[in-house]
Formats: sequence, structure tokens, C-alpha cells
Amino acid sequence: MNAIISAFPDVPATGDLQQVAPGVLWLKMPLPFALDHINLYLIDDCDGWVAVDSGLAGEDSRNIWRQILSRPLLLGKPLKQLIVTHFHPDHLGGAGWLCQHFNLPLAITGPEYETAAAFLRDAGQAGDYRLQRLLDYFHGLGMSDEIAQRIINATDSMARAYDPLPGQYQQLEQGTLMKIGGRDWQVSVADGHSPAHATLYCAELNLLISGDQVLPRISSNVSVRIEAPQANPLRCWLKALERLHQLPDDTLVLPAHDQPFYGLHRRLDQLTEEHRQMLELVEQSCRQPKTVMELLPIMYSRKLGDFDLLLASGECLAHLHYLIEQQLIVRQVRTDGVVIYLRVSR
Repeated sequence: MNAIISAFPDVPATGDLQQVAPGVLWLKMPLPFALDHINLYLIDDCDGWVAVDSGLAGEDSRNIWRQILSRPLLLGKPLKQLIVTHFHPDHLGGAGWLCQHFNLPLAITGPEYETAAAFLRDAGQAGDYRLQRLLDYFHGLGMSDEIAQRIINATDSMARAYDPLPGQYQQLEQGTLMKIGGRDWQVSVADGHSPAHATLYCAELNLLISGDQVLPRISSNVSVRIEAPQANPLRCWLKALERLHQLPDDTLVLPAHDQPFYGLHRRLDQLTEEHRQMLELVEQSCRQPKTVMELLPIMYSRKLGDFDLLLASGECLAHLHYLIEQQLIVRQVRTDGVVIYLRVSR
């Protein structure tokens, strides 16, 4: 059974606006990927609009931002602030131009801004040390140097999806209370999908802008990141889902992809159960020693492209690290430097 109920029978066309709650507009922005759109949101702040997320860098996004300001739903009021949920390019990529062109202050969590800044600083950077560090990391997963180099190239190419970042930002933190349009919007922060993903909840409207934290039909990627190779992001992710369970079940959820929906608790339960099932699959698959690359065909039935391999291997590691912390599997390094994972005998 589907876990959610779509909130609206009609959806806006790409590049168009639709009201979803008093003073809250939904903007559907195109993406040149299999996931072909991102949902951005505009919140009425009396004398202007606060935008949540930016879309990618580039003329397609810029033209839509220029055009929508003349739409009747915006009441002739300007943009006045940009809030970004997390650093991924479809959410932050166009922020540099948007903030500069419309003279907007940026609000984002510190770890998200700093992660983006480090990525843009390092992407494509020449240097034997950086390259060898990345090759060693992917080698430990059981990848060939050829596959690893393709993943490095694919990752570095994502830098083109970002404008130069704004030089300053307002730091969002867990519990930050933002007053927008006379209403309180509570910020909640979670690691897992990204270092410090922010969501916004308005109790008066009973409305959650969830970013990628809760999506109606797909599960967000939860990955170990290269810069934090021993982290346990899945534990953080599952705890964040538990915290969101404290919101009312009839909350209107405004996600970054697909459609706004009702049925928050059922969706949270479904996401949790999906990961529980994957944990069981990974644990059982490690009855014999497995590398990450050997686990990927077990976890994912579809063919994985180069960038998919990065996301899938990171998510595989997230499940492995969770199981290691639960003392259900152990990690061992072979003499060739490749890491293997083995279920603990019971």
C-alpha cells in the first residue's frame, strides 16, 4: 500500500507556481537528470518573499527566477532572502547568482556551507596527493583504478552545477526559530543525507518543508562521505526520522522532489523499515567475507553508472558501519589493502 496521499490533484508545470498553503508557493524547477525536477518554495514575508532552495546554476534556472517575479501570485513583491536546506547542487547550486542578482542574504547550516566550499575548492584540483588519496579510498572498496578514476571525474564535473558561493551566510542551527510573515518556522537539523540538512516546520500552518529528508516515493541516499570515512550516518538518519515522528501525522509535507503529501508517520515508518530490511540483507550477505563492490549487486538490482557507484558504495558503507557499531559484523583489511566485511558468528 502506498504510504502517502498526494495533497493536490493538480501540480504546477515546470517553471510555474502554485499556492499550497496561505502565504506559501510551490515552484517546480527543471533538472537535467533522471530525477527531472526539484521543488522550491516561496514564503510570503509581508514586504517580500523568502525562497527555500535555489535550483542548479545556469541560465535555465536563472530565466525562471527572472520570469516568476512578474507572476500575479507574487503580488509584485521582491525576493528578500534565500534559505538553503543542504549543499547538494540542485538545492545550493544557483545560490551564488540568486543572492548576488537579487541582493539576498543566504541562510544555511554551517556544515553544509563549509562542505560545499571544500568541494568547490578541491574539485578538479591537480595534485598527486589528492588523486592518490581518492584512489586509495576507492581501492579499499574493491574498485579498480579505472572505475575509481571515472567516479572522480564524474564527481568533479558536478562543480559546474554551482555558482561561486555567496561570501557570507546566516548560520542555521538545530532549534533556530525564524519569523517569516508573522509566523514561527522551526529549524531542525539532521546528518545522514548530508552533513547538517535543515528542515522547516510551521506549527501554525502544520506544514513541513522537508527538503530531501522525507520524500514521498523514493528514499534519499544515506552515505558515508569520503571526508568522514568512519562515520555512522545511518544511525544519525534514523534518529532524525524518529524526531520527525513527533510532528502531527496530518502535517502537510512539502518535499524537494515529487509531490506534497499527507501521511507523515506512515512514510517515516516505511523509510525506517526499508533500511531495516537492507541492514538484514547486508548482514546475511556477509556470512562469507564481502567487499563493498561485491555487496553492491546484492543491494541494487539495476545497472549503476559512475556517479551511481559513488552513491551506492557510500550507502553500502553506511549500512556496514551501522552493523559494525551494533557488533554484528567486523571489518578486516586484506594484505592488498581491500577491506572485507564478515558477519559475527553467533
